[in-house]
Amino acid sequence: MNTHWLIVLFSFVFFNQNCFAQQTEVLFENEDAVITSTVIDCIDEANGTAKQYVSLAATNKRAYSIEISFKKDLWYGAKCISCNSTSQEYVSVIQLEGNEVEAGQCGDSKKLLLFKKMLKLKDVRELSHFELKNLNTRKL
Repeated sequence: MNTHWLIVLFSFVFFNQNCFAQQTEVLFENEDAVITSTVIDCIDEANGTAKQYVSLAATNKRAYSIEISFKKDLWYGAKCISCNSTSQEYVSVIQLEGNEVEAGQCGDSKKLLLFKKMLKLKDVRELSHFELKNLNTRKL
């Protein structure tokens, strides 16, 4: 069976959610790490929700453990809802073992997921832009 379909089946059976990914974009890269983004659709049939997220993936390029930290600035329309915020809600800290990759997936915590929009509703706010600020990597 095709690997893609096994992942979809696993998601549906164990989480009752389907997750479909779109194009990937590199947001940041240095000698230690790469951070990419992919828009994913998360369909939760059991709860009747259909949401779209930007999934961030952090890759450790080193053989040793590292920590990656950043603040998420999020714009919905012309308004940045987090630019002046000091809330830890918008700060992500990820610890990765050597050569490990961690990515936001449907049903995960929000540290590597950015809410984009509700899929089945019209005239709702939608993430129009985001930036990762104060991005730091350090050896653990």
